[in-house]
Amino acid sequence: MKIISTRRGVFLQGWLTLILVLVLIAAVSGWFIARTQGFRGMMETQLSERLGVPVRIEHSYIGWPYVLVLRGVEAEDDAMQLHVRTARLGRRLRQWTLDVRGARVIFVPKVLEDAFYRYPATLVRIADLRDAGAMDVMRATADLQLRWRLSVHDADLFWQDIHGEIDGGVRQLQFNMQPVRLPSGMFVYYRLAYPGRAEYAFGSMRDLDWEWLTRGGDHYIELQRSGVAPPLDMCE
Repeated sequence: MKIISTRRGVFLQGWLTLILVLVLIAAVSGWFIARTQGFRGMMETQLSERLGVPVRIEHSYIGWPYVLVLRGVEAEDDAMQLHVRTARLGRRLRQWTLDVRGARVIFVPKVLEDAFYRYPATLVRIADLRDAGAMDVMRATADLQLRWRLSVHDADLFWQDIHGEIDGGVRQLQFNMQPVRLPSGMFVYYRLAYPGRAEYAFGSMRDLDWEWLTRGGDHYIELQRSGVAPPLDMCE
């Protein structure tokens, strides 16, 4: 039996081995770097600049399958308060993924007053979703639809009045947005759900569970919608 080996094959194998070693070194280095105070400080600066609100992070590390995990994220100023128990940020080929678990957000009326000069447009649109429909949700997330997969679990949203009192809110909100490929083309899937009743928000619906698909723009296909509408006040 005769074995033939070419220099080209050996050269290619050597480069692949080198690339694999460099990737492993980078992965291990990232695992250690993500836990340092310096890295958390850098992330706090980046998030503060993007949100327009001072951000603090208690812990950061790399989780499975190699995603950045942030715990105890807090952002607060005179127009909003944000507390996130856990946020997982990852990358899938051309898309970013963000999974948020356990969040509490309080919006103050001031967030909608000249807010486009202080906060990202997406954040302002979210603050304005107190009585949102499918179109409002789609417009608020239009810039993220094809580049992000969003998943939010157990989020409490509250809105304050001009006197600082809570006058509307919803608890344990679940939200999903992700691109999906169907035989007819690319769509974006949405789901908005919560148990119990929303107080002076989302039409005061109870036990809402709403799913729909969209290609973008102002059109969508409703997959299912369930919930209990509040009783009508009959005027005598």
